[in-house]
Amino acid sequence: GIMAPAIVRDVGDIQHLAALVAPRKLMIVGGVNGAGQALDEAALKQQYDFTQHVYSLEQAAGQFTVLPSIKAADIVRKMN
Repeated sequence: GIMAPAIVRDVGDIQHLAALVAPRKLMIVGGVNGAGQALDEAALKQQYDFTQHVYSLEQAAGQFTVLPSIKAADIVRKMN
């Protein structure tokens, strides 16, 4: 996606921006590192620990999902 210029510098990292969505439903799908390499589920969850914590504080932990797969069938299955 496209990021607003300087938003990461002024607001925070992606996990901080994602936490601003709480308590609304949010699904992070197919995350990559700074070099563009796909992250496995454990690494992706670690990257979004802060976001998960904020969702927990909002009593909305079930509204936040991290999914390493970018396959449409996996995404649809997780949404239902």
